[in-house]
Amino acid sequence: MRQTAIIVTIPGMIEEKDWQLLSKIADIEYVEKDIVAQDELLDLIKDKDYLMLNFDVIKKLDENFYKTIKEKNFKLKALSTDITGMDWASPQFAKKYGIKLLYIPSYSTISVAEFSLTSLLIHVKKLHLTFLDKKLNKKEEPRKNNVVIDKTLGIVGLGEIGTRMAEISMGVGMKIVAYNRSPKNVKGVEQVSLEDLFKKSDYISIHLKNTDDTVGLINEKYLSLCKDGVIIINQASGRLIDKDVLLKFIKMGKIAGYSCSSEGIEGHPLADEENVTAFPAQAWFTDHSLNNLKIIWIENILNAMQGKFENLAY
Repeated sequence: MRQTAIIVTIPGMIEEKDWQLLSKIADIEYVEKDIVAQDELLDLIKDKDYLMLNFDVIKKLDENFYKTIKEKNFKLKALSTDITGMDWASPQFAKKYGIKLLYIPSYSTISVAEFSLTSLLIHVKKLHLTFLDKKLNKKEEPRKNNVVIDKTLGIVGLGEIGTRMAEISMGVGMKIVAYNRSPKNVKGVEQVSLEDLFKKSDYISIHLKNTDDTVGLINEKYLSLCKDGVIIINQASGRLIDKDVLLKFIKMGKIAGYSCSSEGIEGHPLADEENVTAFPAQAWFTDHSLNNLKIIWIENILNAMQGKFENLAY
């Protein structure tokens, strides 16, 4: 008997040609919605072996989702999502109820690192102020700006994105110091304590995972150690940094610039500061990333059908 899989996604995320290989070995149901409630999702998957779930269509799975699957003896063998960060999917409850929850690692490493460097250069070259002039219908002024060659970039978190950021930043002449919770050998990178990183860096790029241990990690203790005029790029999570302290130092001029996702400062006075730039969550959003995403998303299910669960979220 052929196995069954269901794809639940927003429009345009994946096409039939992308899952041709999967359709050769399983019966596929495709459900395209802008949003789906958790109870509706449970009803859709109750007789399916596998689920490919797009984060954007639901954005939250709680304990009741996994508890229902377990208690009602659903056939579901694995759930493959299309994203790296998995807090939204409550992986602790997936583990508790024995549900195989799979995520997508490393699909957007290059795109996010390049976006981080671009965000830094926008501030170093003060282009954000030129854009602001245009927005306010003011005469555009030539502004004295800076260079990155021979400057020290501090990278907080040497995961795959942080490592890639180090590599491309060395390529434009920067010296790299980095903090990582466990030692990691990256050519050309000097590993230092978090205190020393904030003391030494002309620019800082944050690439830590958002966990209970890292929320609020970058606080007044570290921000007070910064060189005057430092620029901080945060393409990780706004929850990692104390926004009130950050605002204080920006107003003082100690921190010359901050760049993050719009979500990271939503509703906070930081959003009104001229030396703060915020972008929609688009750092990952390239054809390169999307192609990687779809390949891994489907491979997770293909591997699961062979009893291999290589990208467990817990």
